[in-house]
Formats: sequence, C-alpha cells, structure tokens
Amino acid sequence: MISAGFKRDRETGPKNRKRRDVPLPAFIADQLPASGQIRHGNWRRRVFDPAVTAAGLFPTPVLDDNNEPILDEHGQPTVDYDLHPHELRHTAASLAIAAGANIKAVQAMLGHARASITLDRYGHLYPADVEAITATLDTMLTEDECGQNVGTNESDPVSE
Repeated sequence: MISAGFKRDRETGPKNRKRRDVPLPAFIADQLPASGQIRHGNWRRRVFDPAVTAAGLFPTPVLDDNNEPILDEHGQPTVDYDLHPHELRHTAASLAIAAGANIKAVQAMLGHARASITLDRYGHLYPADVEAITATLDTMLTEDECGQNVGTNESDPVSE
C-alpha cells in the first residue's frame, strides 16, 4: 500500500541484500530516471556533492601534511563539504519520528529486523510523553471512557 503523496521505490539493502520498500515523497520520486534506478557513484559525483557544496553544508578545512590549512588563490582556507548520502537515512528517520511515525513504521522504512534496533538508534528522538499519557489516562478514568468505574466518587460501591 502506498501512502498518499508517496511513491515507493525498491532498493537492494547493503547488508542483507534483501529488497525492501523505501518510501519516497512524490517530489523526489518524480526526479528519478524513468527506470527508477540511480548509479550511486555517478549520482554522488554529478548531483549530490555539487548540491552539498553549493549549499555550503558541513565545511571541513583541507589540511596539508603539517596539519595546516591549505589556502586557495585568495588566501582563504580550502574546504571540502562533507555530507554523505547515508546521512540522509538518519534525516529521513528523524523527520518520520518528528511527524509522529510509530516505531514499527520507522523500523519498516529503515529495513531493521527488530524494532529494538530502531529504538536503540533513534529512541532518544521520541518525546517523553509522560505528561500527555497521564492527562489521557486521567480523562479516560474520570469520564468513564474506559467502561470501568475506578474512581472513588459517592456511587462507587467500594467506598461505601
């Protein structure tokens, strides 16, 4: 099943060589070649690296053998922009969690064998909803939404 606004692509996993669904926002899927396949090395050299450089993301100074910055023709330190495509995987997982995705959905998206793997890596991104849970339980238990009479009001036979 494809979520609204998303197309699915197939990718061969680098570790287990199993195929899995990778959800892609439609605006990204529309930019893929007709075959839906991209050669990683070509794409990185022709598209990704120039985009990272143009955006100025993650500049890293280039150093010589003496650990001194190499200067360009204007006397400015030369930099490489060092962002790897794999880091986009972490961004996608983080954005999914921020959008409210449950752990099983993120697990499936990332191709993890167990939800515990996903939680070990991304669990810190899930908000601590203790206050929200407390408020929800309070509402459920005081407004008879749960079908149980667990309060200690006057009609409670336990309190008589």
